[in-house]
Order: sequence, then C-alpha cells, then structure tokens
Amino acid sequence: MSDPRGVRLSLTAGQRGIWYALQGDPANPVFSAAEHVDIDGPVDAELFEAALRQVVTETEALRVRFAEDAEGPYQVVLDGVDWPFPVLDVSGEADPETAVREWISADLRRPVDLAEGPPFGFALFRVADGRHVWYQRHHHIVLDGLSVGMVTHRVAEIYSASVAGEPCPPVSPGGLRDLVEADAAYHGSEEFEDDRRFWTEQLADRPEVLGLAGRPTRYPDAPLLRAVDRIGPGVVAAMKAIAREADTVWLTVPVAAQALYVHRMTGRRDVVLAFPVRARPDGAAAEVPGMVSNVVPLRLSVRPGATVAELLRHVSRQIRGAVRHQRYRYEDLRRGTGALADGTRLVGPRINLITFDYDLDFGGGRGAARNLVIGHDDDLTVFVDARTDDGGLRVEISANPDLYTTAEVDRHRERLTGLIRAIATGDPDRMIGRLDIATAEERRRVLLDGNGRVSGGAHLPELFEARAADRPDAPAVSLGGASLTYAELNERANSLARLLVDSGAGPGRFVGLVLPRSLDL
Repeated sequence: MSDPRGVRLSLTAGQRGIWYALQGDPANPVFSAAEHVDIDGPVDAELFEAALRQVVTETEALRVRFAEDAEGPYQVVLDGVDWPFPVLDVSGEADPETAVREWISADLRRPVDLAEGPPFGFALFRVADGRHVWYQRHHHIVLDGLSVGMVTHRVAEIYSASVAGEPCPPVSPGGLRDLVEADAAYHGSEEFEDDRRFWTEQLADRPEVLGLAGRPTRYPDAPLLRAVDRIGPGVVAAMKAIAREADTVWLTVPVAAQALYVHRMTGRRDVVLAFPVRARPDGAAAEVPGMVSNVVPLRLSVRPGATVAELLRHVSRQIRGAVRHQRYRYEDLRRGTGALADGTRLVGPRINLITFDYDLDFGGGRGAARNLVIGHDDDLTVFVDARTDDGGLRVEISANPDLYTTAEVDRHRERLTGLIRAIATGDPDRMIGRLDIATAEERRRVLLDGNGRVSGGAHLPELFEARAADRPDAPAVSLGGASLTYAELNERANSLARLLVDSGAGPGRFVGLVLPRSLDL
C-alpha cells in the first residue's frame, strides 16, 4: 500500500480486529455499516450536500486512509478528501422503491479500497414529491453502528439549521486521536486486568458451541441473506408487561427467545450467543465517531423446567455482567481461551439490539432510519430494531449464504418471531419446555399423512408403523453423517419396547430418558 500523507495514528483494537479479518480478502464488501433514512418532506439537495460535506470535514474517521509497514497497520487522517454525491430522481420510474433498492444493492456489493478511499458513500434519492431517501454506507473499520447514528444526527442538525437560516450548532469536542489514546490507556489499566479475570472465569469450562447450520465457515464474499418481520405495538406492550413481572427490562424478551430457540435447535443447554456492545470509553472520546464496538459472549443456561420469568431474570443478570466488562476485546478472548489456535467457535448466533435514539428532523421533514447492514458475521445475526414509528419492532435475520438457503432463513425468522410472541403474551410462570417453536405450516405437515389427508384418531405409534410398512427403506432420522431407515428405527424401537416391558413399564407408568442428543435418543 502507498503511504498517504497526513496525521499518522495507530488503529484501535476494534479496527485491528477487522484489519486482520480482511487479510486474504481485503475487498470483501461484507464489512460494511449501512442504512437509509426515509425523509417525509421536501429536501434542498444543495443544502443537504453542504451539510454532508461539513460532517465529513468534522469527522476524522471519515478522512482516513490505511497502510501497513514493519510496525503493523496504521491510519492517516487527511486534511481533506474528495468524493462524489449522487442525487438521483427516481420519481418517474415505474416502481421508485425498487429502483432505490436495486441501486443500493449494487453499491453494497462494491468493494472499498482502504488505501485509496473514501471509506464511505452517500446518495440522495427523490422518490416522490415531498419524499426522499438518504443512503449512507461506511466501511466498518472506520465507523461502528453507534457512530453511524452520530453522523446521521449531525447531518440532520446542520441541515435543519441551514434551512432555518440559523448558525451551525457547535460540534462535540474530541477527535480520532482521543479514541486511539483511550483504547491504549485501557489496555494498560487495572480495568483491563479485571475484565480479563472476569472472562477467564466465565469461559473456564468453555462449552461446545454450535451454530444453527451446525458447521463453521469463513466470512462470505456475497451479500447476506435477509428475512424481515414486524412485531406490532400490542405485542411490544405485552413484552414490557411480562418483563415488569419478572423485574427486568423488555429487551430481555427477544434475547431469551433467541437463547431458547438455539437450545431447541441444537440440543445444547449451555447456549453462548454473540452479543454486540458499544464498548465506548469515558470522557470526550465517548462522543467521537469511530470503530470501537465489540462482541462479547453471552453465556446462558437454558433449562426446560425453568419458568419464563426465571429465564428472563437469568438473561438480565448475564447481560449486566457482560456489559460491565464489555471493553475486553473478542479477539483477546479468542486468543486467551485457545479458540484462536484450535479454530473452535467461541460464540453462536448473534443477537443485536438496536435502540439508538433516532428522533430525526430534516428541516421540518421527519426522518425514519432503517438499518441495511451493521458489520459482519460468518453465521447468522438477529437484529431487533426498536426504531419504528408505531411502537413496534422490526426483526431481521441476516445469514451467511454459504451456510443457509433463503427458505431456511425464512423458517428461522418465522419460528423465532413466533417464539417472541409466545413468550410475551403467555404466563410468566409457564415452563419454557412447554413453548412450541414449530410454525403453523410445520404443525400442519406433522398432522398430515403421506396422502395429504388429516390422520384423525390415529396415535403416533400407529402412524409410524404404517410409514415403516409403506416405506421401510426411506430415511427416518439422521444426525451428522449417520442415519436410520424406517425399518431400522422400527426394529430398534420394538427391541427397546420389549426391554422396557420386561422391566415393568406399562400404561400409566413413567420412564425417564437420560441420553444426549443422538440417534439412540
């Protein structure tokens, strides 16, 4: 890489993690933070562009270029940068919304050259009279999700002042150097050692972690698969009510649902979710846009005999503990636990709670932000976005296309949101083992026989015997690379039944099963 001229700074630990993840695939477009803002009102494109350019000038993280020498990677803050700002009128298109989506989709696939820059891109679309869409995309090595929100608010603030003919509001003090120095100070502090001890204890008996796909992979080089659902304000009100009864906050409900879902899908009672955190330092550096966010392991114990309220309280305690030690880097955790050396997983699927304050005003026009991408993931992420106009939630699943199909992602979306609704609207004293994760379609298929007729009155053993007689060589159950046909499974089941009967089992008697998740079970 060429050596740009400007103020040279080290990388924050968060930036270094991304830098090394990029090695071997530096142009991978998946490392992005992007959103669009729907603006309900007229927009003066010239004033809007002027506000944007002022924010780029103010934000040192957007004026950096990256390079590497014998001492390692570094960043250089340039005095000024040149960049295009497309203003596109799609109001005359047959489907303006589709035109915007297609343009954004193409831009999200565009690689970013960190040596040449810029590490960001903006566009403004006019979709109808009095309605605009502002799109922004940043490489995740320069901005985290919270910082994107800072940029968004600052643009709205400057633009609104310009429209009103008022002086520009002062910018918050502090620059990128403050973030870098605060990061270095943390790594030499007692807080760092305290955090290290906490996580060493938390992960001393590191459980085996599985994703929903059951196999590891690398970061994809293609766009993530996405499935979106909405949870209405009535269910959100129920979430808040059940959280109050459990003496916790309502956002523990989707986290508990995600933990229970992973438990059901993998059979693991020790569930470790990936939990994104802000990891912001104190002081002036807290308000500086940059990349400092982190991911910490959220280790949860899911026991089928626990009640919904008990699970919510447990999730709340674990979140509080993790957040108190959130600045300890995930990369250091992997190194310290040996996960980096042996390549094992340290965390399962992510759950990302988006609760940034997005009360946006663009010169009298209300702005509604919608996340498009936040960072990167090699497996599956659940986004719970509370930034809706009606008090509901937007739930989105983003998944690695190397691991999942579109249909699988959609099924995960339907099951998980159904589980969130079931927890929110049910009895807090109900045992979580009684909560069903099957979708309506999956339940319908289970109740239908092979000819599509409802099998009314038949018991499960009778249905199974009929299928075994009809299709003895068809696969009945599989796990990993092993499987059993209906005939084989039927033979095993009958042998076990005879053994249980000889041991005294019969109608009205209970038989305990103590087996791991396996073909034998």
